[in-house]
Amino acid sequence: MKNSTLKRFVMDEWLFAGSMLGLVLTSVYLRRVPMYDRSDFTTLYSLFVLFAIVNGLRKHRVLQKIAHLLEGKRSLPHRLLIITFFLSMVVTNDVVILSMVPLTLVLNIPN
Repeated sequence: MKNSTLKRFVMDEWLFAGSMLGLVLTSVYLRRVPMYDRSDFTTLYSLFVLFAIVNGLRKHRVLQKIAHLLEGKRSLPHRLLIITFFLSMVVTNDVVILSMVPLTLVLNIPN
């Protein structure tokens, strides 16, 4: 019973399981556990809050509304590029990527 629960967890959360396996293998190979500073946790907390905000926007269909505004226009790739360009001037590039990828995934782009 426990074996199937563990197997289901690993299959559902494969990225987390792979990250933990990498942490364990790296710690065994280097013979030490990585040390984290307070600034590392501040960065991780900020990224967690960003993920929570983007997920909230997705659940409340705000990203769909923005995508609908963008879809009706011509030159969609150019618009996405310009939005990304100007957002990266205001915030860091990783924050822009983490914000723009969910918007891009919501877009209904015909083949």
